[in-house]
Amino acid sequence: MENDYQRISNETPKDERKEIPNDKLAKLMYYLSCVFQIIDYQIEERYYYYPNFYILTKGERETIKKLANMFRPEIMKNLSLFLFNSDLIPPEQEIEFYEINDKRLEGINIMEVVTIDNSNYKVLKVMACKESWINKYYDQPQQEYEEEKKREQIIISNELDELSESSKKCCNLKFNCDCNSPSCNPYCCCDLCHCDCCGCRNEGCSRNCCRECRTILGIIIFVIIMALGVILYFTSPLRK
Repeated sequence: MENDYQRISNETPKDERKEIPNDKLAKLMYYLSCVFQIIDYQIEERYYYYPNFYILTKGERETIKKLANMFRPEIMKNLSLFLFNSDLIPPEQEIEFYEINDKRLEGINIMEVVTIDNSNYKVLKVMACKESWINKYYDQPQQEYEEEKKREQIIISNELDELSESSKKCCNLKFNCDCNSPSCNPYCCCDLCHCDCCGCRNEGCSRNCCRECRTILGIIIFVIIMALGVILYFTSPLRK
């Protein structure tokens, strides 16, 4: 993923930090806001300013999900950017940031530049965190997105099954098509069986059949108007 965005500042002052909304997107944005305090990734603030999660476009939401996958916890942990060390976390806290030259990090191999997804990034800090924090702000939101995706797939599958069943019924009626038949979906009947489209207008058909009906009706109205015009022209007193 290209990192060609303009970044204002990735670090939110402590006195300006806001409560994280109970929303899967907002939680991932908060997760990314922490990641972007750790590595120098150039990106616009709207992608990690979690209070504004609800105003993002569909494309921006997809970008956030891609970024979250790119900087997933196992990668950050393997690069020693996430430290699962309870001794480094203050009481009543779940995370704590450290400068990379902090003496308390002696013995930990921390690089000044790391490579992620074939791109190099300068390391700004490291973050000590608890597994519960990862679970709350990364694992659970990702699980919610996965469940949402499965539900959407089930809905689409059910709709396709219903359409397929309607198509089969209509195909059986192709040579004896009756749009008023209770076994035939009028939408499918009109489109696939090509029956008398005007006859199924009242059955709810609004696809090709009604368009054809409107075309025919328009032609009839046009012919009537032209005929009236000719009659009026030849019977006009001005011609006498």
